[in-house]
Amino acid sequence: METGALFHVHQYVKVLATGLTGRVEQCDGNAGRFLVEFNRNPSTRRWFAAPELAGVSSALFFLRLHSNKMFNAAARLIALLPPRLWYSAIFRICVLQASMIRPLIALSPYRKDGRRQVIVAWLLNSWLRQLAALRKPFPIPIRSQGSELILEASAHPSGLVICSAHLPLVHLILTSIVTLQQTLSGVVAGETEMRGGRIPLWGLSEDATGIVSDWSVLLRMRRILGQGGTVFALVDTYLGQTLRPNILRLVQRVEARVVFAFAELMPNGEILVEYFAPPDPICKNDQSIQMNLTALQVRIDRIMRSSSPHWIDPVTRKTGHDAAAPLGSELDC
Repeated sequence: METGALFHVHQYVKVLATGLTGRVEQCDGNAGRFLVEFNRNPSTRRWFAAPELAGVSSALFFLRLHSNKMFNAAARLIALLPPRLWYSAIFRICVLQASMIRPLIALSPYRKDGRRQVIVAWLLNSWLRQLAALRKPFPIPIRSQGSELILEASAHPSGLVICSAHLPLVHLILTSIVTLQQTLSGVVAGETEMRGGRIPLWGLSEDATGIVSDWSVLLRMRRILGQGGTVFALVDTYLGQTLRPNILRLVQRVEARVVFAFAELMPNGEILVEYFAPPDPICKNDQSIQMNLTALQVRIDRIMRSSSPHWIDPVTRKTGHDAAAPLGSELDC
């Protein structure tokens, strides 16, 4: 690969292994390495070798740069409808958007991305974020599966950690937890996700206490768990990164419990929030922690990379094998 191609469009590149789009902040020409930042967040900076990166087309770069503004303006138009119609309206729009951008995707490096069936979920994630920012409650069709695990583990005196990963619609896990009448003592998130230290709950008029993900996050989590509280946290920094064992090691030290959770968009527009127990909910040693992370990664791969045979696009009537890929990290959760 010629390194000059990396700077084809405003120094924006795609990481081939994950599909993430980021900006090149620094170049080490002698070593053929590039420092890439994602979502304008300095904490996500990583070095990549030239063969790991590809240039991003002008059209995709434009969408990445302006997508938030476009979604915000369009969401305000949707908000003119009665709130009970918001979700059904944006779901239909997302399906239509996915079919419209397929020709664009076919001309980009994303054409070989294995996550094509989740493009509608990524688009829906962006729409819901903008509607939630309006601070008006609206119904979202969420079905919770395995909720008995949360009900049982939340009574544990040493606390509960509900873990997930950076995937589309992950915010709706929080909505599901609160809808199950469970108290969220804290949600670990980046500071940009918070408003006055609070995390908005999509579809609800409520919010949750935020815990800034910084050097002291594990200390604050430990304090909450020591009081028997429930904390929600992601075990990766961004989509495609290796899962980190830190939170599970904390569960081990304080003798808490862990439950995994994922949100997935169903063909009819319903959101399935699934709670499931890891192989070792108490994380008794490093080996079992690794087993837990492996189980989590298997679930991530199933959602993001498999071609689900039951996924049918309501517009084209084609299966998930023909769906489009996400545009980049601007649609990240």
